[in-house]
Amino acid sequence: MHEKTHEPRTLTCENCRKYTTNSASNLTKHRNVTCVQNKQPLHFCGRCGKKFGTKKGLNNHHYNCIDKIKQSWENEAT
Repeated sequence: MHEKTHEPRTLTCENCRKYTTNSASNLTKHRNVTCVQNKQPLHFCGRCGKKFGTKKGLNNHHYNCIDKIKQSWENEAT
């Protein structure tokens, strides 16, 4: 049987040097979404131009954005 004999590997963000984790996927999420040194939004709303770090954030925004646009059209029509 294989036993864990190695110490957990700690990964550090090379951009900000502040974030550490044992998970490579968490480090990737940090780099792409949270890291101040790498603040380049990856997803843009084609309706209003807002920028989001994750596809999930953009998808959540779309529901609100559509409602606001509909409200705006309804207000202009009256």
